Amino acid sequence: MIEIKEVKEEDVLSIKENHVLSCFTDYLYHKHASDLIQEELANIAAELSSGSTSTGIIRVSKDKGSCTPWENELLAREHELIQEQDKHEEAMEVVHGWLAKIRNPDHKNIIMEYLINNRCENAEAAAKRCNTTPSNVCNVSKRIVRNTARRLK
Repeated sequence: MIEIKEVKEEDVLSIKENHVLSCFTDYLYHKHASDLIQEELANIAAELSSGSTSTGIIRVSKDKGSCTPWENELLAREHELIQEQDKHEEAMEVVHGWLAKIRNPDHKNIIMEYLINNRCENAEAAAKRCNTTPSNVCNVSKRIVRNTARRLK
């Protein structure tokens, strides 16, 4: 069995910085996943509202107010998707909260372009889009990640 090492006090800030950085760089994943789930939820809603939920030759008789087995399956899938989507939305809301605390609009643009859109790759391209230097992109990103990590409990 592998043992997990004890976290030393001097390592805590570095661990928090890695967490903050991964939250920023994973933002697009969460957005994409949430968008896919939203499409599937729309399909389920359309199928439930169409009334043609029978998939076999034999149509199950439906009492008023009751659901067919297929509708129950769709409703269960919808519930699972909503729970999964909530996790992605929560991860994005954390990033939105951090972005809201950045008062300098230029710094916010750097974070959005470099950390979120480019996932810490190609500082030169991010610098061009933000009208600054690549070294400024890296310095601002490091400073904001460190400051955000320090605010974490």
